[in-house]
Amino acid sequence: MASKKPRYPTTTTPVVSLIFPRLFEPDTKYVKPDGEYHTKFALEAGKGFDEFVAKLEEVRDGYIKENPDDIKPAKLKKAKMADFYEEECDHEGEETGRMIFRAKLKAVVKTKTKSWKQKPFLFDAKANPIQEEISVWSGSTAKLSLELFPYFMESTKEVGVSLRLKAVQIIELVQGGGDRDAGSYSFGEEEGYESPASEKGFTDETDSSADEGEEEEF
Repeated sequence: MASKKPRYPTTTTPVVSLIFPRLFEPDTKYVKPDGEYHTKFALEAGKGFDEFVAKLEEVRDGYIKENPDDIKPAKLKKAKMADFYEEECDHEGEETGRMIFRAKLKAVVKTKTKSWKQKPFLFDAKANPIQEEISVWSGSTAKLSLELFPYFMESTKEVGVSLRLKAVQIIELVQGGGDRDAGSYSFGEEEGYESPASEKGFTDETDSSADEGEEEEF
């Protein structure tokens, strides 16, 4: 029996860097009460960026072509093509070379007749399902399986593609902001005091995924 064709096209990202991920528990602080799983992710030019953006453009342009009744030529002429990403800048306002995308998934889907809960599937680098909740912080690297949802917003006259977060494969895990060693502060070895617990590093607690809250309507 042939498998059912997906309702929306899907794609898998190259390895990306996660920014403020909420993957195990939905964010209910800054979004609708039912909650939402989400993450921003950074992709550098030349590391699969062109191919990824080309896929988004293909889905958007195909949607326009296949829905002439919804997006008539007169509407299309006035429509704005929504940006797929934003360029990252450092504290001095200089571009870092990374492009920032956003993926999200509603924790609860409601229709006129029913509702159901959903969450992204999580896997480790060896493709094993992650059964227990873990802390995934900014800086972790991963591949994302995304459902591409093209849309035309009548109110804003905007055509774009939303990225629905269906599954995540964690490649390199960062927890608690990562350990810091002396070398990261340009310190070297000197003669003098030695701590009894000198083999341990510090944990940076200044970065928390729960602090990120800006959201867009899906």
